[in-house]
Amino acid sequence: MAQCPPGNIILETQADVDAFQSNYPNCTQILGDLYIGSYSTSSFSNINNLNALNGITSIAGRLQISQVDQLIDLSDLINLNSLDSLWISQSYLSSLNGLQNLTALENLRLFNNHTSDFSALNHLSSLNQLRIAFDEVLVDLSGFDHFTNINFIDINNNRQLTSINAFQNLTGVPPFTTPSIQIDDNLVLASLNAFQNVQVLSNLEINGNPMLSSINDFSNLIQVNRIRIYDNGLISMNNAFSSLTTINSLLTIGNNFSMTSFDDFNALTSIQSITFINNNSLQSLTGFNNLINVNSVNVSSNLALTQFNTFQNIRPLQYLNISNHPVLNDINAITNADFTLLNSLRIVDNDLISTCNLTSICQYINSNNANAEIRDNAPGCNSPLEVATGCNLNIISGTAYYDLNGNNIFDSSDLPVQNIKITSDNGTDTFTTYTRQNGSYDNFTDDGAINTTIDAVSNFSFAPASHSSNFSGVGNQDVNKNFEGSISNAFNDVSVQIIPTNAARPGFEARYRLILKNEGTQNSSGVVTVNYDATKLTFNSSSVTAINQTAGLITFNYNNLNLFETRIIQLQYDVALPPTLIGGEILDFNAQITPSITDVDATNNNDVLSQTVVNSYDPNDKTVFEGNEILPNQLNEYLHYLIRFQNTGTASAIHVKVTDTLSNNLDWDTFEPINMSHDVGEVHIRNKRFIDFDFPNINLPDSTANEALSHGYIYYRIKPKQNIVIGDQMENTAHIFFDFNEAIVTNTTVTTLVQTLSGNDEEPLGISIYPNPVKETLVLKTDKEIDSISIYNLQGQELIKTNSKNINVNNLNSGIYLITIHSNSQSQSLKFIKN
Repeated sequence: MAQCPPGNIILETQADVDAFQSNYPNCTQILGDLYIGSYSTSSFSNINNLNALNGITSIAGRLQISQVDQLIDLSDLINLNSLDSLWISQSYLSSLNGLQNLTALENLRLFNNHTSDFSALNHLSSLNQLRIAFDEVLVDLSGFDHFTNINFIDINNNRQLTSINAFQNLTGVPPFTTPSIQIDDNLVLASLNAFQNVQVLSNLEINGNPMLSSINDFSNLIQVNRIRIYDNGLISMNNAFSSLTTINSLLTIGNNFSMTSFDDFNALTSIQSITFINNNSLQSLTGFNNLINVNSVNVSSNLALTQFNTFQNIRPLQYLNISNHPVLNDINAITNADFTLLNSLRIVDNDLISTCNLTSICQYINSNNANAEIRDNAPGCNSPLEVATGCNLNIISGTAYYDLNGNNIFDSSDLPVQNIKITSDNGTDTFTTYTRQNGSYDNFTDDGAINTTIDAVSNFSFAPASHSSNFSGVGNQDVNKNFEGSISNAFNDVSVQIIPTNAARPGFEARYRLILKNEGTQNSSGVVTVNYDATKLTFNSSSVTAINQTAGLITFNYNNLNLFETRIIQLQYDVALPPTLIGGEILDFNAQITPSITDVDATNNNDVLSQTVVNSYDPNDKTVFEGNEILPNQLNEYLHYLIRFQNTGTASAIHVKVTDTLSNNLDWDTFEPINMSHDVGEVHIRNKRFIDFDFPNINLPDSTANEALSHGYIYYRIKPKQNIVIGDQMENTAHIFFDFNEAIVTNTTVTTLVQTLSGNDEEPLGISIYPNPVKETLVLKTDKEIDSISIYNLQGQELIKTNSKNINVNNLNSGIYLITIHSNSQSQSLKFIKN
């Protein structure tokens, strides 16, 4: 052993091979890799024999033989009994004769050879990975029958391979490693007679074998992680997997262009996802007789499919897509499927399907979490509303309006009351929606006696106070349940709010919406102003022409803001570049509305926004503007939430739905939608479990086609429950559905009720402050050099500027303040309370 050279050995020519024995006469055990053939060039080596290597008994690493067109066999390696891995490529070896004494291999890789005989490996007791690819002469792959386990098998691109008759005793049963099998792109493979005894697999891939007409070899397979059967010439798949009970992940069967029938997986009980796609000759889809647990089913573009007799008992399904089947007559097989947890239902482009009012679909459409795209089918199945009509769902419809002309009829001269809550109650369940921009509403309910009411509005009365409906069963509609409003007391009240519609990033554009709302009973006119920090922001444009503009202040007129009207002014700013502005700093805005006639409630005439600058962001997120902590004296105040979404796909989104899971520590009765980016938005609540914001026909452009218009948002407010205690948290997460894709789950906002604010909301500098609340002196706890410190009120006004770590705040009024500390081109903002 001492005579062997250290490290890896490279023998590129016959002269190198011949010199090896004379240079290392006693070398038998090579401690590294042995490379034989062209290693540093692209031409073939002249090596034609390995006589000089006859004494080698073991190679600790890899034996790699490449680009040797004159080497006929490996008989000179007959004494080799120990080897880690064998890689052979671009050789004319017809067999592996000479390797009979090998007992174990970690990796056997045969690539672009002319080898058809593998019998020399019959003495191997173990093999971890096997790859046979691009072989030029291999016709019948046989052998390897003595193995009970091989971790990975890959047989691909063997252009003459017609049959595989091997691996007869492979089982894959633990404690051995569970194998994966890939049989891909063997252009003339017609027969697959192997793997009959395999019981457990990790992954199975059979793809791109156009002459393979049947698969009958996995009858003993019980469990697999994933199966993909794609681009084969399969005529049928019947009982090839008759014993398979569990697929942990995915089953994909697609582009099998000759497959006419499918009846398999009848023992399968559990799987995550099933896809049948582009099997253009498939006429009959059956099987899956015992399948119960499945999350996702996608059956699409099987153009000859006429019979769909499967998936009768599936649950708890979350996604179902049946689309683009021009001759499919019905989908009655899913009548009794369990759609309780369904997130998305898509039935599209099935020209002959007219019956969609199946029990499962009707129950789903009647739920408040319904997210259904049903269109371009036969009449009767062309929209959720059309299906609902045939579903025997109960619909209560009407309009809320202010009867401006006093004729007790809703007409063009009247004012619709938008965004007001409508509640229907049958004594057990409550069904809540909000009126649209035109004042109309549709509320879907169960059967029985239903009482429908409209939310109370100060100094305004509606008649009637309620409507009664009585439904026997489902499938009924009660229309014209209108609520006519009148003024009970004249008063003036307007409100203003400012919200961001995208993230603020240094060097980019930041967009905002100024929301003006008439909360009173009289038309209103006046001015609205926005204060901002001109050192950090440069005003760019607005949707309404300003009457006055100076650095840090912009003023607009508003005229004839009608009763119940919400008016939007869009603002756009250029955000400063570093080092003027960096991530973590705060952009402060103060919006103020001043009506020409005195307001009865001045508290809503002012709104403050403090937006944190970020360096990068997720376009689909959720923000609570009150931060991650509130105090007991804030329990009676609203928490304001903003959900932003963006279509970052490659095509416009026709339908967007956002499901918001509000915390049980929030008072659902105080929920108030304030503004949504698109007028088509609807709100639905059932039994105060979650809120659905639905945007049907939104046609949201994708970000590559129109980045500016690819965004949307939802802005609402809600109060905490009054009985929560210190330490209670309000956690909220939104789920965003673009068309019928899986949900994008936002971050979770967490707001905790605390006795005192922590003073460490953001910690880029690791600075803390104490005491908090403070009466006289606020102390900074840090060892960093301080460049400057500013203290602001919630209106964004700078009240104190210093660089001292001990700050006298005795002259500040009681309330909440922001302190911003600058140090070494970084900043940190904290909240504190002055007693």
